[in-house]
Amino acid sequence: MKPPTTHPAPDEILDRGYERVTSSLDGLASARFAYAKLRKDGEYYFTKFKISPDARAGALLNDVSWCQAIGAIDTTRPLNFRAPRIIENDGAGEWYVAQWIDGQVRVGPDSFGSSLDRYLETYVQALIDVDRVPAESVKAFFGGGQGSTATPPLTHRWSEWTPKPLREGQLQQSDVQRAAALVDQYGRFVESRFQHGDFVPWHFMTDTRGQLWLIDGEHASYAKPRYYDLAYIYSRIFCRMEDPGRAMRLIKLFMEWSTRSLYDLYPALLPVMVARAIGLQFDAINDYPEIDYRHRAQDFMARCLSEDPKQLLEL
Repeated sequence: MKPPTTHPAPDEILDRGYERVTSSLDGLASARFAYAKLRKDGEYYFTKFKISPDARAGALLNDVSWCQAIGAIDTTRPLNFRAPRIIENDGAGEWYVAQWIDGQVRVGPDSFGSSLDRYLETYVQALIDVDRVPAESVKAFFGGGQGSTATPPLTHRWSEWTPKPLREGQLQQSDVQRAAALVDQYGRFVESRFQHGDFVPWHFMTDTRGQLWLIDGEHASYAKPRYYDLAYIYSRIFCRMEDPGRAMRLIKLFMEWSTRSLYDLYPALLPVMVARAIGLQFDAINDYPEIDYRHRAQDFMARCLSEDPKQLLEL
């Protein structure tokens, strides 16, 4: 990975009495946002700010909303993770300052085997914790970002995701038609729920005291499809981390701990998985040749389109 480009923190942040400690943070590289460590009155802070006009509208507002919502939930019910406390932000989605977390990401996107095994149960518990949060209890925190409105239909970005995979043979038109039919057939089972939106192992951190943190809530919403986070981490472990076995173990643990049978869960999960499968074909093409999981993505698609619940649990 290329080292992150240095971007000075905006004057608006520095004018508030913060001193820049680092202009970039190791391991954090983005074409849309920059990150830095700050200091003020002897305390350290983290800042994230927009550097590209192409950055998704409302992303940082969603990130702020996620942190504030989790902070409020954490005072009323136990969670197995926390989100950073927001110190201040500009209110327009250009920047925010949050508490500094002295820790590290637990599992990276290129981790394999035992390193993922150690934390699989942690991810499942976090999924269940988030699933139990009533959407109405966090709605007030999503007042500005894209997460502030109900999620559009599951097919709403397919016109953006499908042309390139279709041109390059990663996706067939018959797959798109079959996927649309399944979403239409099972869509009535989908509920709106509070979700993180980018629920992957590399967005979990552990601090020096062992506390777990779930960061990067740019895609968070109080009204995403229920099980979106489950489908997302399943698909990422299955394809991006090339570990179908552990993806299947994750969903089995989720069913066991949430006391839901596969046939109870499947009608609501399938349309979300199908939509994720369409998006994955786009991701697989864009990530190639740096990372090649094109065949895994096609296998994932075939399993979703089979309409066979066991295909999500058995190799």
